Amino acid sequence: MATVLCPACMNEVNIPPGTRPGQEIQCPYCYCSFVPLSGSQGGLDLEGVKEAVAACCLGESVCGGCDREACLIGFAKRAVEIAEEQGTVRIPGGGELLPKEDFRYYDPEHLEDCLVEVLLSCKSCKEFHTNDCVRNLLRNAIEIALLGETIDYKGSVFLYLIDLDKVDPGIGERVAASYRNKKGLG
Repeated sequence: MATVLCPACMNEVNIPPGTRPGQEIQCPYCYCSFVPLSGSQGGLDLEGVKEAVAACCLGESVCGGCDREACLIGFAKRAVEIAEEQGTVRIPGGGELLPKEDFRYYDPEHLEDCLVEVLLSCKSCKEFHTNDCVRNLLRNAIEIALLGETIDYKGSVFLYLIDLDKVDPGIGERVAASYRNKKGLG
């Protein structure tokens, strides 16, 4: 049976047989009614995020091989692959697998671009935010590579950008400007 991610609570919901394109369904967890998006990734732009993550990769020639378990970018690549393979954006327990001891130097500009791509795919889930969301896991991996720490996500891109600016005003300003530009908010 096909599933889709509820845009409110981020739980996977079975699409009832016979559901027509554009027809509303109701989430059995939060009782929100919504029209399923085409595809089962809950609106995650996998191609844009994959390209941005790939641009951050240092390559096997620099690293001497790929050890995804010890690499923040390798972790991010795998998280996107899991989302694609399983048609879900939730990876239960994914936060425990983050390689927080990866001290490689990654290009900050590529990391900032990647962070913007992840934020563009965010659903601003507010109180329904879950740490198991692939968007959250990707953002955490990029934050560690860029800032050396993670930022608590409060379910809103706007609040996140404020918190990012508090942690590092330079990065916060550049990421917010790029986000607004790509979002068409000038």
